[in-house]
Amino acid sequence: MENPTIEKLSGKRWDDPLYPSEEVCAMHQIRKTPIFDLSPEQLIRAYDQDWYRSALIPAILSALETNPRVKGDALVTKFLEYCESNQIDDVCEERFDSIVSSGAFEELDELDYLQILLFNRDDRRGG
Repeated sequence: MENPTIEKLSGKRWDDPLYPSEEVCAMHQIRKTPIFDLSPEQLIRAYDQDWYRSALIPAILSALETNPRVKGDALVTKFLEYCESNQIDDVCEERFDSIVSSGAFEELDELDYLQILLFNRDDRRGG
């Protein structure tokens, strides 16, 4: 499996930060780290920056497969948010279905769990 950095995907190398604040340095580090090596927190930050979300989705799923409750429900929320306006491939869909089927999200807030169940229904995805 390919594991590019956001910097490689963008084709643009950022120079060293002019103002090395914690936030600026963190963003530079995220861009230089291979996507599947990003921590759940870094994945959320990259997603919120709108950096190559389609490339982040498989890494978000990998993090959820390892620990479905990692970062509370923030990663699940990012995944569902992405799916609301983007088509996901069959492999990602099957991986998410598997996580849901495992019962990993049953302890989530009732509304969040309902959103997951609605996503997981075949008729919502045209199946």
